[in-house]
Amino acid sequence: MQPIASKDNDRLKEIRALRAGKGDKDVCLVEGPRLFTEALDAGVDVQWALYDPEDQKLAPLLDRASSSGVTLCPCKASLLREVSDVDSPRGFIAVASRPTSDLAPMGGTKGLIVVSAGIQDPRNLGAIIRSAAGLGANGVVTLKGGVSAWHPRSVRGSAGMVFRVPVLDGILPEEFFALAESQGLEILATGTAGIPLHKVESRGPLALLLGEEGGGLDSVLRERCSQTIAIPLRRGVESLNVGAAAAVLVHALAPPPI
Repeated sequence: MQPIASKDNDRLKEIRALRAGKGDKDVCLVEGPRLFTEALDAGVDVQWALYDPEDQKLAPLLDRASSSGVTLCPCKASLLREVSDVDSPRGFIAVASRPTSDLAPMGGTKGLIVVSAGIQDPRNLGAIIRSAAGLGANGVVTLKGGVSAWHPRSVRGSAGMVFRVPVLDGILPEEFFALAESQGLEILATGTAGIPLHKVESRGPLALLLGEEGGGLDSVLRERCSQTIAIPLRRGVESLNVGAAAAVLVHALAPPPI
């Protein structure tokens, strides 16, 4: 097969659209060998991939991709660099089906669901998803108005853990609150002023709402929560980055990982 040599190739157009948030809502970008391997290990359906045929180091990855039924398309390295979203392109970009999930299995009897309620930076959301997966949360929900869990930088920031934890992406706040009520979830707000984390007695099932960077949780959403919890900090320290705060909160509130 001849390498893709035109920037107007349909697959390159799809990659550009996905980077811009305008592509097929049922798929996501998976860039680089590490994320690709994570996706396959998690059982994700990777549909196709573009690769640099001159890069001999990709041979083992291409063997696995081929054996996994991934359609492989060689592409000129210069074109791969042009559509890449990373500082140091690795000559491999894939498109995978987004795993689907819903809220019902996430709660459990003592579970914790982490809810992005307005987070804008995909790198922050990726870090939150990574913490949720590693520290025992049952799932992640993102509300409309914030960045998608499937933004390429969210996927990358999660180190592929977005494929390992159930994700319900881009739902309306009212839809979330209705689902949470039907599942018997206690909904907790986060903020700089609230019940100190070490004094929180709720043990689930819980939903933890994390608000926008800088502005925090919207007051309308906060009013729907049973209580606001805060992480005690040393005097003079106003707040933590939302990704760091999420890691502390999930570690404290989620059941210990098995």
